Amino acid sequence: MFVRYKRIAFVMLLFMFALLSACRSGQDASRQELRNQSDRQNVTYNDDQPHKQRAYVKNKTNMQVADDAAENVANLPEVHTANVIVTDNNAYVAAVLEGGKKLTKDLEKKMADEVKKADPTINNVYVSTNPDFVNHMKRYAKDIREGRPISGFVNEFSKMVQRLFPNAR
Repeated sequence: MFVRYKRIAFVMLLFMFALLSACRSGQDASRQELRNQSDRQNVTYNDDQPHKQRAYVKNKTNMQVADDAAENVANLPEVHTANVIVTDNNAYVAAVLEGGKKLTKDLEKKMADEVKKADPTINNVYVSTNPDFVNHMKRYAKDIREGRPISGFVNEFSKMVQRLFPNAR
């Protein structure tokens, strides 16, 4: 009788493992599909945005996605897609460049000019084409746009910015 319960428990355990594995593979496919999406994610940037679309990086610092700036940058012929997140007077640009182009100082300046054209209050523009940064910024923009609680990634964002742009203020 005890052996029978062991077998039943073992079969149930195998079934649960198979079920969890199937769910996990579906998640991986969904994540990969999101990574492969190359189209720009448009988000809204207004000073009168509802509170739910703002994140506070530190006590009084807010974090917003800048649609106009991202569109300006993405309209450059060298740029395929772009996401821009603004904190205080700093803008962080994550860009995917067209077919094998490299990020040069000249292109970085063009991007910075486009961001400042969209928002003249920006003092500093930090640009990266790092694929991890691009993927994270795409996710952050999506989360902010959908009004999700973003306090969970503010520390992650800050650490990533400090790592990629050690001289950023």
